[in-house]
Amino acid sequence: METPCTICMEAALIPVECQCFPCFVRDGVHCHTFTRLCLRCAFFFFQLHKNPGARDLEKKCLFCPVQINLSRLTLTLAVRPDFFLMGRDAVRHPCPFCGEHEDTQIRLYAHLLRDCPSFSVECACRLVMKREDMIYHYFLCSRHAYCGSCGSYVLRDDLDHHHRTRHGTTRCGGCDARIRVDQETEHAERWCPERLIPCAVCLCLLRSREYEGHLLEHRAHVHRSLTEQKNVLDALVEQHRLIENSLRQLQRPLPEN
Repeated sequence: METPCTICMEAALIPVECQCFPCFVRDGVHCHTFTRLCLRCAFFFFQLHKNPGARDLEKKCLFCPVQINLSRLTLTLAVRPDFFLMGRDAVRHPCPFCGEHEDTQIRLYAHLLRDCPSFSVECACRLVMKREDMIYHYFLCSRHAYCGSCGSYVLRDDLDHHHRTRHGTTRCGGCDARIRVDQETEHAERWCPERLIPCAVCLCLLRSREYEGHLLEHRAHVHRSLTEQKNVLDALVEQHRLIENSLRQLQRPLPEN
């Protein structure tokens, strides 16, 4: 049975539970325990598409007199997603914001948080705008700075940390090579000559720089074994031929006088 949205009274698409009102009780019964809202309905109900200063001062609970200040509200503070209800629906739905992307409810929720160009997001400077417009805002935003190494915008306060953790260099603990910090894991797993690799044949652990030579030894051993087996097989085939010829001679009738 589909769960209706309290606001639009249709089947809740990407159902969420209100958790921002003072009447909310975590892991207990409260006004919204048994009701759900569409994410889109909740988004506009709490005016999250507007800048904090342009929102109404307060919003009353749908069921009781308590109120919440909207100016400090964010999506994660306002609602929490009901993944249980989302998981029960395997039908593909169009995105309620951009209308272009189509997927299951759980995947739509991920699409909204990461990719949807029409979904409103809040910058660190508290301005709210569609995701597709945010890249132009970053150019002017006093809270963001441009990283010339990777071409992305990061918080100005985090720029030094970004350079150290993404574009700084470090030494590999195995081969002592100097590598970029953001490539350290990939280097350790794929390129470091001192990393340990299990042999596909004998399963012993070898250093990467020794692995090719070890495999060549296995190949040479297999070639020798195949040659020996071929020689044995050729000898058996020759013995079989001699045996068959001898049997045919024994079964040949004697010539008549």
